[in-house]
Amino acid sequence: MKKFKINILFILISILSVCLISGCGTKYDYVKDNLNGNTFYYNGGTINSLNGLIFNDGKVTMKHVFFDGNGKHNEKDVEYEYNVDKDKITINNSDKLVIAYKIDGDTIILGDGKTYFSENDVQENLKGYWNSTESDFILGMITKNQYNVYIEDDKITYEYAALAYNSVNDYYYYGPYYGEYKLNFGEIEADTEYDGNFFFNIIDGEVTLLHFDNVCTKSDGLPGEDGYEF
Repeated sequence: MKKFKINILFILISILSVCLISGCGTKYDYVKDNLNGNTFYYNGGTINSLNGLIFNDGKVTMKHVFFDGNGKHNEKDVEYEYNVDKDKITINNSDKLVIAYKIDGDTIILGDGKTYFSENDVQENLKGYWNSTESDFILGMITKNQYNVYIEDDKITYEYAALAYNSVNDYYYYGPYYGEYKLNFGEIEADTEYDGNFFFNIIDGEVTLLHFDNVCTKSDGLPGEDGYEF
């Protein structure tokens, strides 16, 4: 009987040791709890395609959208199981996507911090002034347009100018348009008077604003009604 008690005690000590080393799932449950309800965005392979990981109820949905001259297009969403260990997340898709993670306070950072961006990361990095200068050839005519945007917190202001036909620098000015916005998986969904058709992607490790599928660049301000040059 004594020997049996010693064996049981040894087993209990062994289990406790394993728990102390691995966390017995508690640490990893905390990771899953913090992932739950969050979306992380990453580049979809081109400048106009965006991927995302949507974590909910212990599962993850892999989502893909792309942007063109007609706006945003959704492709099939696929839900997968995923596993968490001490330093990585493994998504059980056909490629077995493995993503390193680290915890900073209550924040989970996926990858190297330059690949996967949370919604908070996206909103923070969208702040500031953006410009898109665009030209096209329509019905035998060259069209030129400039779009300028200012984003601060959950507010957006934009204006644009269109070069007048057969002119070097005369243009038509539109705006400014003001409103609040929210993210809708790649889309800047604003309550402005007119839809500006602005989107976002992760390009070269940075959150980047798009106008349709045109890549915007950072700028210094809004030119205003008399400030455009073509």
